[in-house]
Amino acid sequence: MGPVILDRFFDDIDTFSVQDVERRFARLVFDELHPYLNRLARLSDLQTIRLGWKSRTGSQDAFGSFKADPRHWYTFNHGGRSEAQFNVGMCPDYVRVGLGFEFTEKQGGDPSAVTLSYALFRNLTSESTEFAQFVNAHHIEVEYFPTADGTGGHAPTAAVVGWEPPPSPPIQWIFFGRLLRRGMDRHILEDGNAFGDVLSSVLGGFKPFWRRVQEQAAQLR
Repeated sequence: MGPVILDRFFDDIDTFSVQDVERRFARLVFDELHPYLNRLARLSDLQTIRLGWKSRTGSQDAFGSFKADPRHWYTFNHGGRSEAQFNVGMCPDYVRVGLGFEFTEKQGGDPSAVTLSYALFRNLTSESTEFAQFVNAHHIEVEYFPTADGTGGHAPTAAVVGWEPPPSPPIQWIFFGRLLRRGMDRHILEDGNAFGDVLSSVLGGFKPFWRRVQEQAAQLR
């Protein structure tokens, strides 16, 4: 059974105190989410796959990170900071599960490497019937940051295939995935089996696209 996201957790995360976010959610992520993700059959070989373009990986487990921001926490696979990253996160409105691209130098990121991965992802998926079927079957949406008013934006499932970010301001984050919304998706979030199925099917469904993108990126760098 996967982790459970109770409705009251959305109230708990609605704080600008990073320390409170860490205190309230570290145990959920480290004790429940990470062990579940690392046990998933569809993700168990992520670090082995990464050895195809990396000389070594720092951990056998794919997931172990936890980052807190005001009104936000997230985790992503080890080594994913300068690649397309498998990302799970939470904010006061929804929980996200999918594949993200961060174009900043924060936490030692390499924007040029991420930009290449994103360009290859776009080339691979913009006219892919396989990707379109996956997007529709799993209600994939886009989350991006920032928008002109300094907040974040979204694109619905119908607009995901071939979606392009707005020309300005410079985009720092683009994410493709399932957004499980407070209230609307409570029946999934509060059911460990249902939420576990989303984690497995969405992250596992992105895996072949991620693998092709990073193998191509390694050949070009």
